[in-house]
Formats: sequence, C-alpha cells, structure tokens
Amino acid sequence: QASASPPLPAFSTINTTLASQSSALGALPTTPGATVNWDQGASTLLLTGTNAVQNVFDLASAGTGALAGTTSVYINVPAGSSTIINVPESTVDCSSIACLQIVYYWDGSVYESDGRSPSSTVQNLMANTVLNFPNATSVQLSAAGPAINILAPSADFTFDNGNIYGYVYANQVNGTFENEIPGGATVPTTTTTSTTTTSTSSSTTTSSTTSSTTSPSSTTTSSTTTSTTTPTTVPV
Repeated sequence: QASASPPLPAFSTINTTLASQSSALGALPTTPGATVNWDQGASTLLLTGTNAVQNVFDLASAGTGALAGTTSVYINVPAGSSTIINVPESTVDCSSIACLQIVYYWDGSVYESDGRSPSSTVQNLMANTVLNFPNATSVQLSAAGPAINILAPSADFTFDNGNIYGYVYANQVNGTFENEIPGGATVPTTTTTSTTTTSTSSSTTTSSTTSSTTSPSSTTTSSTTTSTTTPTTVPV
C-alpha cells in the first residue's frame, strides 16, 4: 500500500500572510535617528541606522524615483539588526536603465559586496534585510546583482541578465536570472511594532573573493533561467 503524500503548502495562506506583512512594514515610519541620503549625481543611496534591533528606511523621504536613480546602495546598521527599506512607488522600471546594480553592507570597518562570500556579520545583515514594495504592481530590473531580499506581493516582478542573492516573493516572477538563497544567518529579535514571519533556508554557494569599498560621499536630499517558484517567507 502506497504511503500518503504529504500535504501541499497552503499557498493562499502564505500569500495572504506576506501581503499583510508587506502592508504592515510599509506603514512603518523611518526609525528615529536613521538617515536616507540619496546622491542623484553619483547614483548612490546611503542608508544609516543606529538601532540595534530594527532600522526602517522610507525612501519617500529621498524623493520620487530614488531607487530607479540608484546604482549602488550602501547600508550601515549595527551588526545583528534587521533592515526594512520601503519603496513607495507603484511602478519601478529599471529595464532599460542601470539601477540597484549592487548592495554594500557595513561590516564594522569596510563595506562588503558580493553575496557569494560575505563575512558572517554581513551574511546576517543580508539575511535580515528586505526591500519592500507594498504598493507596487510592477517591478522591473535588468543587468544587476543585488544581495537583498525582495518583497513585492502585488507586483509582477521581471528581472533579466543578472543575479539576486536573496529571497524573492512577488505576484509573478519572470525573466532570466540567477537566484541564490542565503542561509546560516542568525535572525535577530524583532520589535513589537510589526508582525513578522521568519524562515531559515540553507544553501551551498560558490566561493569567490569578497570585495570591499570605503564609505561613499553623499549629499542629504530630504547563469541561469528562473521562473515562478513556490512562494516562501522572507526573513526580516
């Protein structure tokens, strides 16, 4: 007698939970003391927070189109904290322009890039950073390599010719790109300002040399084919 197959995940429940979570996170204001610095001329976005548990950055304060006008993102928050980056636009189109090419994380002494061989400090930060699109119905990226989790539950997400090191959850996921899932990170304690769902996934990635850079100057203003996959929770 054949054994019974395990039940399928409750996809509708997962979708409802993450859509609700995206809305709740999107309603959070920028954390007191946190700063959003967009240098439009240099196409850099510097996010600096000091909260040891959770830092929220609302890109609305940087002006319309800040993300689409950003090539490099620099995130400087305490080790072990979680980061929420809220993008207010309903449409983000980087299909024909360079944006979100790379994300750097401060490890305490330098900014690290490249999701394949980060230090343990940066691995924890990457696993607990989410780029949240609570209002978006369309997000398009091209020829980029960000190491960040993406939450866009109402958006059709299209990405061609690049790599994402992180979880992607969207209404639809289209395009040709490489996706690597982070694993092994320690999830920090969350605050009571929002409800979060956490999951851990392990993976083996190819080793390569970690690059680093110094802090950017900024002016304060305000492979392979991937198709739609089973929805998963995003660590925050």
